[in-house]
Amino acid sequence: MRILAAAILLATVPAAVAGGSDGPDLCRGETFQRAFADGLDSMDYLSVSKELLALGDAAVPCLDLVAHQGGTVLGISRCENNQAICRSWAVRALASLKSEAADRSLIHMLREGLSGPQLYGLLTAMASRHPAAARPSLLKLLRAPDPGVRSRALLALGAIGRKNDFDEMARCARGLPSAELSRAARAFEFLADVRAVPLLHELASRLAESSRGDIKGSISRLEVGRPLRPE
Repeated sequence: MRILAAAILLATVPAAVAGGSDGPDLCRGETFQRAFADGLDSMDYLSVSKELLALGDAAVPCLDLVAHQGGTVLGISRCENNQAICRSWAVRALASLKSEAADRSLIHMLREGLSGPQLYGLLTAMASRHPAAARPSLLKLLRAPDPGVRSRALLALGAIGRKNDFDEMARCARGLPSAELSRAARAFEFLADVRAVPLLHELASRLAESSRGDIKGSISRLEVGRPLRPE
């Protein structure tokens, strides 16, 4: 059903946005494919080309399809041996578009039960975009088996900023392994709730003194009322 929906969206992309001689199919045209490949060529592959951003919502069905099926479905040869990277890059690009259409695509993916690196990338996008409609799915992921998923869902919930989620977030944080505690601290800093200060002291006590810097920084900023906020 999701692939069918993406195909329907592809059919509705206006011909005018394809540009030049690419014809009505933006997703298989030179403009989109060049813009998409720019990220794969970059030293920082998470950077998004201005050309791709300029396509705006017209690029959403193209990126949605790549995120689900990989770039080869659109004939992007660079993706033949890099399907996982291309799919993750499509998710990042959707988050960078910063539009309601892109958010809807990301939230739908979150509800589909992705796993592994693609889910990690999607949760990172949720923390960046923090759409409130993602909150129910994120709350469920606080109980996921993978602690990396739980900590990233925690971070996204902190970015959304609903303080009535504090108790569930605290239960999740207490069950995280040491490697995920700095991300948990950032989640509570994003939440900007001073109730987190005793909890963060508790979490910090589980780490070696040399590893407590990130959590101590979050505590200090919460205490003075100047917490960091999502970008």
